[in-house]
Amino acid sequence: MQANLRPAVPTDAPACARIIKDWIAGTAWHPDLFSLDDIAENYRTFALVERDGYVLADDQVCGFVLIDTDACVTALYVDGRRRGAGLGKTLLDHAKAIHPDGLNLWPAVPNVDAIRFYRREGFVETGACEVDDEMNFTEVELAWAPKAAA
Repeated sequence: MQANLRPAVPTDAPACARIIKDWIAGTAWHPDLFSLDDIAENYRTFALVERDGYVLADDQVCGFVLIDTDACVTALYVDGRRRGAGLGKTLLDHAKAIHPDGLNLWPAVPNVDAIRFYRREGFVETGACEVDDEMNFTEVELAWAPKAAA
C-alpha cells in the first residue's frame, strides 16, 4: 500500500510516539527516559503544533518529520517495519522542498545509520558538536544546502 504525505495533526501524536518508543526500544545506546504517554503529549502540544510536521500514512502513520522555524529537522522517524522502503528519503526530500535554502539537523554521534543516511542525502558536517545533558550523548550538526547552479 502506498503511503501518502500530509501535514501532521495533533491526533497523529500517539502513532508518532509509538514509532519513537519502538525505535528507542531497539537502540541500545539511547536511554528510555519518557513514557509513551509523555512522548505523545509532548508531540501533541508542542512538536506537531509549533513545528512544520508531516506524516506519511496509509491506514496508519508510518513515518514523520518535524522541522522548526530555523529550518532544523528536529525529528525524522520511520516505523521499523517500513524502514528500507524509501520513506525516510521521501520525508527528507519534502523537508528540502519546503526549505530550499537549506536545512540542518543534530543526530546523536552513536546514531551511525542516521548519519550515513543524511550524508548520502547531501548533508555535510559543520564541525559543531554539543552534548545533550538530558540524554547524555554528543550530537553533531549536519547541514544541507542546495548545489549552486553551474
